[in-house]
Amino acid sequence: MPAVDKERAVTEKTESRNEVSLEADAEKTQSEHMDGYPSAAEISAALADKKGLVYWLAPDPAVPNVCSTLNAETANTEKLWDAIHDRVFENANLTVQEMPEEYPYRCYQFNWNDQSWDLTIGSISIELRSDASLDEDTQESILDILTEWTGMGISFKTGEINHYAFTYNDLVLDEYGYSLGGDEWIPDSIISLGDNRISICNPVVIQSDCETIGTETLLTMDSARAICEAYYRAAASGVPSVSIITDVELVYYFADDQLLPAWRLTGQQYMTPNGHELSMLLDAVSGEIIRHA
Repeated sequence: MPAVDKERAVTEKTESRNEVSLEADAEKTQSEHMDGYPSAAEISAALADKKGLVYWLAPDPAVPNVCSTLNAETANTEKLWDAIHDRVFENANLTVQEMPEEYPYRCYQFNWNDQSWDLTIGSISIELRSDASLDEDTQESILDILTEWTGMGISFKTGEINHYAFTYNDLVLDEYGYSLGGDEWIPDSIISLGDNRISICNPVVIQSDCETIGTETLLTMDSARAICEAYYRAAASGVPSVSIITDVELVYYFADDQLLPAWRLTGQQYMTPNGHELSMLLDAVSGEIIRHA
């Protein structure tokens, strides 16, 4: 399975595991002292009445005084791999794996440090898999190269799978993909770690600062809330839902060769008795809805 498809499969598996019973999910959140979180009975009643309800329970986010828009581009994965090979896997001889002509990935095998390795390189992704556990020095060396190559920091996160997200001036680059409409898709920007693998997807290279923005001029929380509520209530005309926003964070997203500021709204959504994670992305300047999953 191609690297990006594997990443998508892992994400979908994670989301399916995040589906929990309505009662258990509501009770868990209420036990964490989230004032105003609706009870299982209230959510069930709203769904039965075919109502679209939005609960805004997110505190105002802490943000810096200014942020920048940045010129950026998707990394050239062949050149990125050359840098990793020269500094981490020096003298390793790669054997090309024969693949169908239309296959969009290049596959290699090599031996290094008494381990056998499989390498898959796509236009936006690199995946390394070993027949034994990766040592910490190898992981750290690859992460160091990524920070130098992209001009971005890397922030460790722990969830269903361990992964790193890219950062710039302490703001995270939104790690989840989104649709541009039709078949166009901006893929995840993420580094996923396993016991014997490392996957790098859609690393973005900073080119230069573009514009400095005072964060006091960004879309207000009242406006973000109004956009969110209008969208989910309208969407509920087709399928009733209860959407609960529990957190708002200022992040970057990648579009049109730039990193742009966005408000990321997260929480839970119920269309059935099983809730799932919600993640809406709003352009923090224009208020455009970038993602509404």
